[in-house]
Amino acid sequence: MKRLFFSFLLVFVLVQVPLFSQEKTEVNNQNTNLEADNGATGKSEYYNLKRNLTYGTIFASFAATYIYGADAWDWGGTDYRWGNEGWFGADTDSGGIDKVGHMWAHYVLQRGFNNLFEYTLEDKKEALVVSTATAASIGLLIEIGDGTSGKYGFSYQDLVFDWIGVGLGTFLEAFPTADEFIGFTWEYWPTDNFLDESKGRKKLHVTSDYSGHKYMINFKLAGFKYIGFDIPEFMRYIMLDFGYYTRGYTSFDDAGKEKTRHPYVGVSLNMIEVVRDMFDESNRDSRLCKALQQPFKYMHVPVGYSVDRTLHSDNRAK
Repeated sequence: MKRLFFSFLLVFVLVQVPLFSQEKTEVNNQNTNLEADNGATGKSEYYNLKRNLTYGTIFASFAATYIYGADAWDWGGTDYRWGNEGWFGADTDSGGIDKVGHMWAHYVLQRGFNNLFEYTLEDKKEALVVSTATAASIGLLIEIGDGTSGKYGFSYQDLVFDWIGVGLGTFLEAFPTADEFIGFTWEYWPTDNFLDESKGRKKLHVTSDYSGHKYMINFKLAGFKYIGFDIPEFMRYIMLDFGYYTRGYTSFDDAGKEKTRHPYVGVSLNMIEVVRDMFDESNRDSRLCKALQQPFKYMHVPVGYSVDRTLHSDNRAK
């Protein structure tokens, strides 16, 4: 499945966040200590080592994408061709949930790379440019590779959503105040057939179990506090969710199950604020506190209430 590779790459990127992401003051303190102990030469060597980590990460990401694509997606197996997967129509392969998945995956890639590169490059503007270019280029590389695959073909629809995800990640990294208001998260609960090995499942293809996926844009009321509004304390924990999911489009769904698409709205718990409350005021900017928040920037905990709209395969709605 195309996005199976993303799951491995995302895990790699997210692991880097708590290990490498640091406060700017901590970086400056490290450099000051190095200069005091080893002089300017030691500082320069340390700086070059971190920049090499940037280049190594970029090279490894592209190499891993190519190696996996050539093996799993049959890149180079046919003459170059274009694909037309459609958008969110009832007659598309997955009802459009794959497009939102592409968007989310590249959103996480951009933000994960940016967290790492802010440490390795020691310059936030440069890190933002490099992380954006890297994530966007990975999306382009995958579609170019798919153009040589007999199964997929170059899908501009996929690329559009790849780059929308990258753009959203860049915007929220560039404007931290907006990040306090806006989130983009994924929720997953395995379907029964996916967990039933007697149904023919041989591998843990979580990314192909679309009927267990939900994606949503979150509007976090806590943002009002961070721009100076004196809101009631309970409002910090409230998120308004605007999401989308599909049912009946995968091989794990029961035979004959109707294909349906579901836009929805909901209210849920802002787990980032819960994590912040685990620390006293003086430690909420610590590396540990920020690292523990990271999973909830990308994953949604289903504690709340939602109302959906069902769009049937024959375009009936209820």
